[in-house]
Amino acid sequence: MQTEALARMERMPPDQRLFNIRHNETPCSPPVFSDKESWLKRVEALRRQLLVAAGLWPLPEKEPLRARIGGRTVHDGYSVEKVCFESFPGFFVTGNLYRPLSSANVRRAAILNPHGHWKNGRLHHDERGSVPARCIMFARLGYVAFAYDMVGYVDSWQVAHRYADWSNALWGISIFGLQLWNSIRAVDFVSSLPDVDPERIGCTGASGGGTQAFFLTAADDRIRVSAPVNMISSSFQGGCVCENAPGLRIDTQSVEYAAMMAPRPMLMVAATGDWTVNTPQVEYPAIRAIYRLFGAEDRIAFCQLDAEHNYNKASRRFVYDWFLRWLPPVKGQNPPVNTDEGQIRPPSEGDLRVFVSAEERPPGLNQDGVFRLLKERAEQTLQAHIPTDKTKLNQALDVYGPYWQQLFPPISSKPVETVRHEPPSFRLPETEMEVEVESMYLGREAGLAIPAVLCKPAEEAIERVTIVVHEDGKQALTIQPLLTHVERELRQGHAVVGLDLFLTGEYQSPGGITGRPHSIAHFLTYHHTDAACRVQDVATAIRWAHALAGVKKIKVVGVGGGGPISLCAVALLRAANHPAATADILTLAADLSRLTDSDESFLKELFVPGIRKAGDLRMAVTLTAPVPLILGGAARLPADWLEWMQQAYRTTDSLAAFSSVGAEDFIPTAFS
Repeated sequence: MQTEALARMERMPPDQRLFNIRHNETPCSPPVFSDKESWLKRVEALRRQLLVAAGLWPLPEKEPLRARIGGRTVHDGYSVEKVCFESFPGFFVTGNLYRPLSSANVRRAAILNPHGHWKNGRLHHDERGSVPARCIMFARLGYVAFAYDMVGYVDSWQVAHRYADWSNALWGISIFGLQLWNSIRAVDFVSSLPDVDPERIGCTGASGGGTQAFFLTAADDRIRVSAPVNMISSSFQGGCVCENAPGLRIDTQSVEYAAMMAPRPMLMVAATGDWTVNTPQVEYPAIRAIYRLFGAEDRIAFCQLDAEHNYNKASRRFVYDWFLRWLPPVKGQNPPVNTDEGQIRPPSEGDLRVFVSAEERPPGLNQDGVFRLLKERAEQTLQAHIPTDKTKLNQALDVYGPYWQQLFPPISSKPVETVRHEPPSFRLPETEMEVEVESMYLGREAGLAIPAVLCKPAEEAIERVTIVVHEDGKQALTIQPLLTHVERELRQGHAVVGLDLFLTGEYQSPGGITGRPHSIAHFLTYHHTDAACRVQDVATAIRWAHALAGVKKIKVVGVGGGGPISLCAVALLRAANHPAATADILTLAADLSRLTDSDESFLKELFVPGIRKAGDLRMAVTLTAPVPLILGGAARLPADWLEWMQQAYRTTDSLAAFSSVGAEDFIPTAFS
């Protein structure tokens, strides 16, 4: 690659994280799986990734919907009602319920109808697409149909649709997550209706509504039949914040999420005039191959219209036929056969709007109140997992261990590979003892190139390794205050490792190529943050040191900005049950003097989306216990945080392995 050649010329590390950059229009190859077992394992990982990205891991408690249904009007073959319910207390989902006029005392299939970015949302009606028309036709065919607002559209007034905030990202809060939770609660709502069979729920939507449809089917198995329209694409992943939460598509894409519908029946509706143009040749065969693993190829189909981006009458007719085939309105009864809409005239806006004026809106939360409540609820869930005894500790590890693994790049199952190289400049000052210095890149097997130096007494076997993690990189080993301690480690026969964490040290080129293009659309949907990559670097170094011949003890010292990174790396290895992260091998000293409990502090020092919801430093220490741990400068943290950390070590019968010292005493204590 030309970029790699430039990296070599500028003496930058040939790290693929600098060059493998994706965005929402990067073409992706659909996945290939050879057997059902491997696919089901992938489904489990994808569902965890989806729920973590949406801020729904663990799933929130479902509280009463407090649904309000009223304003019924009767029309030609159907009725329509106004609906308002609370997906969580004080946050409202609004929409319309379309029902057939038949008075038969039967339970019917229900179909959810999320909408896309049509100008008028769920009220939109023109030749290209009509939400009312399809709901009316569903009702005339005998279904109960529910059309509901995207966040910030029509009657949904509390949160702006395209709102995004980095502080919210720390807590896993996003428009994407709000909409997915609203859809899950919409399933709860229709399932609670007396005329709906809760075992027979379907979903269809176009464009952004198609995105909502296939993510709902990925998250909730209660959707029995689906028809995402004009949205399953390997070349376009959606362009709105409501389709692109941080972490959502790291190492995956929409086609995989859509394939999670298998083996439930799904119709893929495509058009020649948008990003589903290649559906017959690319996306459909890929998803059909997944259905083949279940012996269910008859349950997946596609249709493609020679049209622009749409959910027009012709597309809708294919969808009606699909639902009638796989989800007839009344179980055991022959479904209608005529799916010609004719000319549909929707009800008036007054018949459909839930709130004709702002004065009609119920008391609810404003935008700041919504986000504040979600943070409070996340904290309450965390508080329920304080490790006061072994049962609660195990519960915390079961819930937050998988969450923690999802926040960071995965731990590779392959041995760490190294490539020797000569750094631009690294020299330890002259000492009385002979020291060997070996320079290398770590992590080639995973596409990484972490600049590292291994310093050790000449011609001595290595039994103890001290890894020093500093924001200034390995050069910090050559200057005070670390130099004195590095020399002492060497005199004691220990090896010392220095690292240039991602985008530090050797990553900083005179040619100016010093980072990644964070300004591209939805960068964090497709990539880990710089801080998360640095956690990966430290975890990689620990794994590498553990595999060195003869090594029995590893000490990690995280100084300054390297402190929180090192703590997270050890917590990650512990969550992954890596053999290097055991109390008889590993010791950790982490400087936390720059962190407080504020979001601003985490944004500056440890920006990893979801880390506050995943338990921040408290859960990092909980995962780390019983590995011997020294915290430096932790006095800035709340007293209850420190008590939590001590409790984690007390519960693991290792309180003596936990200590906290002042910032001024940290370095001497860490190297003692």
